[in-house]
Amino acid sequence: MKFEESTTLINVATSFTSETQEGARYQFMAKMAMQQQFTALQRVLKDLATNEMAHAEQFLNILKTKCGDKEVLKNLAVSPTYNYNGGDLLTMLRDTYEIEKHQQDVVYLNFSETANEEGFTDVAKLFDLIAKIEGDHALITKQLFEQMETNTLYKTEEESVWKCSECGHEITGTAPTVCPVCKSPVGAFLLKTDLARYYAR
Repeated sequence: MKFEESTTLINVATSFTSETQEGARYQFMAKMAMQQQFTALQRVLKDLATNEMAHAEQFLNILKTKCGDKEVLKNLAVSPTYNYNGGDLLTMLRDTYEIEKHQQDVVYLNFSETANEEGFTDVAKLFDLIAKIEGDHALITKQLFEQMETNTLYKTEEESVWKCSECGHEITGTAPTVCPVCKSPVGAFLLKTDLARYYAR
């Protein structure tokens, strides 16, 4: 099957459009986090935006290299479903978790199956790999949403380790009002959990 005649072409183009939109959404949320002086959260969201744009670039590369008829790309129209309700940072984190989870469990799974059926095993592999990353994004945004919703972004009932995203200082107990090393406000701190790798320096 020719790539330009395949459903996989449409799926790749849809994924490119979707990933660029996801990148924009994370950037919007990062801006909101910065306005609220959540500098560590801003870094996490910016890193996730970078991930999404890297995904978009890979899908664009497939379109440019696999489609022999460039006129097909000029006239290609796709309409990916995009669930954007706006709202505050908390609402956007919740919505993003649901979207990322859906991409992992449904969208990219189906796209991978179609690509395999049509003989584009390399594209199927890319869908599988990116699906895993989207699942990771879902876990991250779910954790951030839950922390913000329960007002535990900067406090926990048990003694915890906190890390400053500016200088890397770690402190056990509760998040300090001001970092004792670089004097950054509490917004520079996040719990040292699986999130830490997104802002470690």
